[in-house]
Amino acid sequence: NYLFKIHLHRGISYMINKVNSIDDIIEM
Repeated sequence: NYLFKIHLHRGISYMINKVNSIDDIIEM
């Protein structure tokens, strides 16, 4: 269960980074 939480947190961070990258591209 603990490992699942770490994996889930990494997935959320990955999604946030992807969204931020998309926002940067849109601003350009």
